[in-house]
Amino acid sequence: MKKKIFSALLVLLVVLGLSNVVMAHGDENTRGPHSVLGLDVAEMIPWMKDMHPNMSDEELNEMYRDCHQNE
Repeated sequence: MKKKIFSALLVLLVVLGLSNVVMAHGDENTRGPHSVLGLDVAEMIPWMKDMHPNMSDEELNEMYRDCHQNE
């Protein structure tokens, strides 16, 4: 009985550990350094213009860089 519980816990830990590695690796490859939710700056500009109609393209790019400089 103890061997079954130990085996089940071991399998669970291995599966969770491997899934975390795969998820972390996949996140790095699907999101580039200048993207948000899979979108890059060029794809974000039209949405940003809708949200901030009084800002110029340079101001929008600067705002994007300020918000996402740590990615």
